[in-house]
Amino acid sequence: MIIVPKPNIRLRRLGAELKKFREDAGFTQDQAAEKLDITRLTLSRFENGHSRLTRAGLRDLMNTYEVMDETTRSKVEQMLRDSKKTGWLEQHAALLSSTHALYCDIEAEATVIQEFSGVVVPGLLQTEAYALAVYETGYPHGNEEMTRRFVDIRLARQDSVLGKEGPPEYLAVIDESVLRRVVGSHALMADQLRHLLALVDRPRVLLQVVRFEAGFLTTVGALTVFGEQDRYVYASGVAGGSISDEEADYSEFRILHAHLQALALSPRASVELIREVADEHDRLSKG
Repeated sequence: MIIVPKPNIRLRRLGAELKKFREDAGFTQDQAAEKLDITRLTLSRFENGHSRLTRAGLRDLMNTYEVMDETTRSKVEQMLRDSKKTGWLEQHAALLSSTHALYCDIEAEATVIQEFSGVVVPGLLQTEAYALAVYETGYPHGNEEMTRRFVDIRLARQDSVLGKEGPPEYLAVIDESVLRRVVGSHALMADQLRHLLALVDRPRVLLQVVRFEAGFLTTVGALTVFGEQDRYVYASGVAGGSISDEEADYSEFRILHAHLQALALSPRASVELIREVADEHDRLSKG
């Protein structure tokens, strides 16, 4: 029996293990599919993380590939069990595009996240009020209930990534305009920037700001690089966003993010600028 779930980073990781087992056994997909008495397409979907095996199917596959080490078999069976776990993402799945759902899934499992934003505060760092103002401004024709649900998704993302035990290493670079652009009100912006100051006190959160004087940065409006165990990149612009797991894209965007970091103020100088702009928003909010 084959179960076909939404894209799932745990399932992709399991699929990569199955592909490695097959290659180590010296089988092509056609040869392995024949031995397993399944179609080549079915095997491909297992290896790409698009379909989930049953427990019996997984054991049959490991026997066929002569994977007999008990520690390895137990680890892979645990990966299969983990791939079935549901959480906040499944609760909101109906609202998310396949790209957005995959992004959230990758993000929740990442050990390193490198991000750039030239327009708004990155989603993981937004206050509830700021997120609400972003959705109300960016989607003026959306109804109140839908806006509320999207904000709830954003808050759930934050909790599942930065709020969990053993959070990822998070390195964000933002343009100075993100600090100065008024989203909602000056008072709201002052609160948002002070929230950033509180977040950078965490040991695994690093934030840097690129000053206006650095000049033109990139045509990419937002960029995220997920690294180490699973390598993905996400880039968005006017036409929307896309996710890639191609090594060439990963290398290119790692270099771009490093370039943006080099242009930015140091973390300490960035904190001072954020504090200064927060005070400016405070003064302006009081007339």
